[in-house]
Amino acid sequence: MIKKKTVFILGAGASMPYGYPSGFGLVDKFSSLHSDTVQVLTKLGYDQSHWGTFQKELKRSVQSSVDAFLERREDLRELGKALVASVIIQCETQGLMVSTDDPWYSMLVDKLDGPYDEIGKNPVSFVTFNYDRSLEHFLSESLCSRHKKECQDVSKQIATLPIIHIYGHVGRLKWQDPAGRDYSPVITPEIVKAAANQIRIISEGRDDSPELQEARNAISEAERVFFLGFGFHPDNMRRLGFPYKRAEKLRVVGSGFGLTHAESEYYKDTYLIDRLGGNNEKNVAFLRNCREFLSLAD
Repeated sequence: MIKKKTVFILGAGASMPYGYPSGFGLVDKFSSLHSDTVQVLTKLGYDQSHWGTFQKELKRSVQSSVDAFLERREDLRELGKALVASVIIQCETQGLMVSTDDPWYSMLVDKLDGPYDEIGKNPVSFVTFNYDRSLEHFLSESLCSRHKKECQDVSKQIATLPIIHIYGHVGRLKWQDPAGRDYSPVITPEIVKAAANQIRIISEGRDDSPELQEARNAISEAERVFFLGFGFHPDNMRRLGFPYKRAEKLRVVGSGFGLTHAESEYYKDTYLIDRLGGNNEKNVAFLRNCREFLSLAD
């Protein structure tokens, strides 16, 4: 069980081990659409000229994230949301939940697990910039099995652990909402439309969404903040309220996979981050080498 007030801030690299694309990877997937996606888009009223324009404009923008692109391109926003929903949903593959070379979700569950009736009392929040539901699904499935409980029972415990999707998500799971959708890669026009409606694009200059306010409140009260798979985009860091004033109890650390030495030093200095992991460390390796994570139960 975790004892210290903790916030995990998740970027695309946190979901990649479980079958989801990076920010660049999501942009790349739009260059060649899956046949199922094409069929769904057609039934939703979009023809090749529509998604062809989207592909062309996204490529010309040379932006590394679809979120940033859609903030300014309101004319392409609804189609963009449908495309994002289609791609993300098709990544909902059960097998990747357990067969990964970076199983950091498992380490997380080990920290959260304890007496069944106490799990919901972990003082932890998750702030995610991802649309996928892999974390929610993993927590539910693993704790159901560990405690021999039905998902609806487990949901009462983990529902108290905030999972804040800054840019929305592709729908609730059934244990979260009776009208929700199973974790499944199947897409239909109805499924994609409903999921697209749950994706939010923060308009340029607007930093006052309820999700951001909730995230900033959680961070301001935390003793430990972990960035995992995060790109440290300046807009996202600003929206989260970084840098926070250093408090004696607060430790801010993060994985640094793919970062150069200069980038790591810059992010540490600019955002008052205590430590970033090595540029070759995956999430699980970073956590195993992270005293702040290992001591969460102390």
